[in-house]
Amino acid sequence: MSVSPPPPAASRRRLLFILLAAVVVVLVGVAIAVSAQAPRTDRQAATTPPSPSSAAAATDAPGSASPASASPTEEAAKPAAAELLDQANTVCEMRVTEKYPTAEVQPGTKSNAGAKSGTFETTGSYTDPTAGKPAPTAFRCSSVNASGSWTVNLDRG
Repeated sequence: MSVSPPPPAASRRRLLFILLAAVVVVLVGVAIAVSAQAPRTDRQAATTPPSPSSAAAATDAPGSASPASASPTEEAAKPAAAELLDQANTVCEMRVTEKYPTAEVQPGTKSNAGAKSGTFETTGSYTDPTAGKPAPTAFRCSSVNASGSWTVNLDRG
């Protein structure tokens, strides 16, 4: 019994079909990987612990005893306010490392929104063993956010 080889055109078609299937599998894998990244960012924002100042402000506000009593506008403002507090932390820490290039900012930097919109007070500590400061040194920053641009003053540190 002899089996004749397939004609060359059928072999080429089969090879192209296999290559096309491989490309589709790779593209599906990339799409799944990209779509899996977006929920992680949302989950990180959702699991960020609230700062003590925002928790105190929430308990001081009238009518905020239950989450159902908050208006949709207030709910939308919370992530924006948290983002601004995070940015205030970051710009202050950057200012410390600009002034002390070998400093290591310690975890626990906290920002509080000032009475005036867009003003923040940030406190934290850093160590700088290279400069002979192995013990934590406190710092305090005043920062102002005006139209997305930050002005930062390192008051103490």
